[in-house]
Amino acid sequence: MKTNDAPRHPGITMHKITVGAGGAGTIVAVGFVVMGLIGVPVARWVFIFSLVAGAIGAAFLTYWHRNHPLKPPSLR
Repeated sequence: MKTNDAPRHPGITMHKITVGAGGAGTIVAVGFVVMGLIGVPVARWVFIFSLVAGAIGAAFLTYWHRNHPLKPPSLR
C-alpha cells in the first residue's frame, strides 16, 4: 500500500470568493423569478402565499417586539 506524503490542499475558503454582479445580478435574479412565475402557474400562488405569510409574520414580530421589549439581565 502506497502512502501519499504530499501536503493536502486546504480547499477554497468562502470569504475569498468575490461576487461582483451588482445591478446586473439583481436584474438577472428578478428575471428568473418573473420567468418562473409566468412559466409555472402554480408558482404564482405559492409566491403570493409566501408574500402574505411573510407580511403577517413580520407584523406579528413587530407587534411582539413592541409589547415585549428586551430587558438586559442585571450585571450584579
